[in-house]
Amino acid sequence: MSKNTIDKDGISREEVCYFILSFKGDVQTFSQVVRGHWSVESLHWLLDVVYREDKNQTLDKRAAFNLNAIRKVCLHLLQLMIFLKEELSCSRKQRYISVHLEDYLPQLFGKRR
Repeated sequence: MSKNTIDKDGISREEVCYFILSFKGDVQTFSQVVRGHWSVESLHWLLDVVYREDKNQTLDKRAAFNLNAIRKVCLHLLQLMIFLKEELSCSRKQRYISVHLEDYLPQLFGKRR
C-alpha cells in the first residue's frame, strides 16, 4: 500500500494505491522500484503525446530503435532548454522553437564567435 498526499490549488487530497506482488524486500527498496516504474511510464507518456510514438509504423527494427533514441534526445534537450515562459509543455516548447528557431539555435549548439 502506498499513500500520497496531493496539494493542488490549495486543496489537499490523499491517494491510496494497493499493490499485489510477491516481493521479498524492505519498504525502501519497494518504494524505489515503484518510483522508478512511474518515471519510465512518465517518459513513455511524454514520447507518445509529444512525438506520437505509439502511431509509429516503422517496420525496420533498427530504424525504429534509432528514431526512439533521437526522440529521447530531443525530449531531453527540450527539458534542458530555458524559455521566457517557464511553464510550457513539451509540445508548446517544440512549436515555440519552430517559430523562433534562430533565437534557440545558439542555446542548443553553443554560441558562435
